[in-house]
Amino acid sequence: MRHDIELAYLGIEVPEPDSLTKFFSEVIGLLPGEDDGPEGTITWRNDGKAHRVLVHHGPANDALYVGFESVDSAAFDRAVERLKVAEVEVRIGSDDECKARRVSRLVSTVAPWGVAVELAEAQGLDPDHPRHLTRSVVLP
Repeated sequence: MRHDIELAYLGIEVPEPDSLTKFFSEVIGLLPGEDDGPEGTITWRNDGKAHRVLVHHGPANDALYVGFESVDSAAFDRAVERLKVAEVEVRIGSDDECKARRVSRLVSTVAPWGVAVELAEAQGLDPDHPRHLTRSVVLP
């Protein structure tokens, strides 16, 4: 089975983003992502992408958005067309949103449960790190 869309990233908001550092690094085994996100945002990853989890400062204590990435430009266009045919309201992402997510194009909608669902094209790789990162986590 061919797939056109892959899970790309998750954005969450918590009052103290630093409070998740030990959990994400020592328990889950994630590595710090690029640090050029919006002010107060801490990013994490498990591969060569710029980020997979974005932790924003704020009161929500919840998921803000989930991002999916198209495998190529044609897949992005097909997915957007499917959303429109299904009469799903789609908002085109701003240049600032694309820069913050490290993607070339972005559209978003809201899932029935209220979380933003984003579809992105060409999520960036971190140029300073190898494509495949590994990290050992020692559990007690």
